[in-house]
Amino acid sequence: MSSLKKLSIAPVFLVLAACSTPVDNGRTIGLAQSVPVSSTALLRQVDTMIKKRDYSYVSLAVTRPQTKKQKSSPLPRTIEVTTGSGFVVDNKGHVITAGHVGVSPGWQVIATGPLGHKYRGKVVAVQRIGDMSLIQLDTSDLLRPVTPVKNPCITPGSSVVSLGKPGLRQDVARVGTLAKLRFGRSARYLKYGYDEAMVLNLKTRRGESGGPVFDQSGDFLGMIVSTLSTAAGTPLNLAHAIPTPSLGKFICTNTKCLPAWRKLSKKSLSACPNTHVALNRAG
Repeated sequence: MSSLKKLSIAPVFLVLAACSTPVDNGRTIGLAQSVPVSSTALLRQVDTMIKKRDYSYVSLAVTRPQTKKQKSSPLPRTIEVTTGSGFVVDNKGHVITAGHVGVSPGWQVIATGPLGHKYRGKVVAVQRIGDMSLIQLDTSDLLRPVTPVKNPCITPGSSVVSLGKPGLRQDVARVGTLAKLRFGRSARYLKYGYDEAMVLNLKTRRGESGGPVFDQSGDFLGMIVSTLSTAAGTPLNLAHAIPTPSLGKFICTNTKCLPAWRKLSKKSLSACPNTHVALNRAG
């Protein structure tokens, strides 16, 4: 499957972070700063958090299953693949990623987790408007669920950390800040889109869609879904993330969700005060 194309929303473009590349056999998580970080103590705290949340994060390769005719045919065929990132939401092997990474129920998944451990699974639910997919892995050995933040009303300017795998490169943790709690309008692209998103000062790249976003303590804040760029393709160093209330609704609709997700599913960012600050567009 070809990489999903950019599309225009007002003066910026959304770049879906799914891309057609294979996963590798091991992983180390590098650290990248999207905004200047002057505190050595903060970086040490982030490093500790990354090691802790490594067990909640997976990189993904998703393929369309073969039909009986394709399996019996001697002719070579094109294998449709998307790659992206995801996070664990319970102890039953459920993983959430972006809808444009999961594509369709029944698609097959290979997830790479801590220590390079491989997991097989399949996509079991996709919500296109909301851009969310649910994956069921065959086992949850070594994996641990994220701990969602209790209050989704995050203060703009707060430090955030995302985990993701940009294509063939190594897994990366990006340190940035929350620019706006609410994007303020709907986004639509191809068959996907969302009505609510946070705006982050993060230099995310293709392959990082579906990746988790944490605060510096390791509480889960949201899911990376797209990267913003200019019409010329120049990255704005801004990313959109689906917030926890939207994710909670999707998770609780499709699984027997944990109480923390159930509580979040009943909340809304529209009730939060002070939802925006000036965006950081520095390169």
